[in-house]
Amino acid sequence: APLATDIIDHNIEYTYSCDLMLGTIEEMRAHAKHRSQNRERLPNWKFSKNRQGWSVLNGTDTGWPLDGGIRLTQENTLVSPTSFRKSKHPLKVVVEFEGEFTEPIRLFRQYLEEKSFDPTPSVAEIHGQTLNFPLPQTEKAATRMKIQFPQQALIKTVRSVEQHQ
Repeated sequence: APLATDIIDHNIEYTYSCDLMLGTIEEMRAHAKHRSQNRERLPNWKFSKNRQGWSVLNGTDTGWPLDGGIRLTQENTLVSPTSFRKSKHPLKVVVEFEGEFTEPIRLFRQYLEEKSFDPTPSVAEIHGQTLNFPLPQTEKAATRMKIQFPQQALIKTVRSVEQHQ
């Protein structure tokens, strides 16, 4: 069964879909392999109309409807939806935002078969209204990301999170 944390506002429009398949274990594995081969690009999220499955910890956002991004209201940590990312090359995560901060913003990753996030963060490099998180190469498959904004950050809006090789 799919496991996800979603924020359900009182006035949100919410759609959820999943694939159900009947067949032998070999047929299901072949189907999963075919789908994964056709989905080689890394997941990217644009928050222009919805949260794209991301959730807010240790704070709140301004709710639905979103107006061009996730508008944070206090110290926040954004957590990505569960996905599967394995890359043979170093990655870079790019976060587009509006706001101000004086302390570092950190990104943590959670890996397959680990119950918590890796305690070693990647620290953002700042380029205007963009945060770049260089990620070290690893053989581990990442399943979630957590972006931690410091208490003093005046981040107004997170517009997108993208991954690049």
